[in-house]
Amino acid sequence: MTITPKKGSPPIDKFKIGRVNCSIWCNGDGGHLNATYSVSYKKDDNSWSETNSFGRNDLPALVCAASMALQRMMDLEKGES
Repeated sequence: MTITPKKGSPPIDKFKIGRVNCSIWCNGDGGHLNATYSVSYKKDDNSWSETNSFGRNDLPALVCAASMALQRMMDLEKGES
C-alpha cells in the first residue's frame, strides 16, 4: 500500500509510553514511514521542553515504543488502521 504524504502534514500516529513520546511520519513520494522519539521534561523556569536524549530509566519505555511503532507501521503498510 502506498501512503501519500502531504507537505507539512502532522504525524499519522502518536502515542506515549511512560515519558517517551513516539510520532510516526509519512515521508517522501513513496510513502516511507519514519518514527521519531522524544522525552518531555520541565525546565527550571517551569516551562516544558523536549529532548531526543534518553536516560537509562527511559530505555525500557523507548524499546517498547520502538516495538509498537514497528507494529503500527506494518499495519499501516498493510492497509490496516
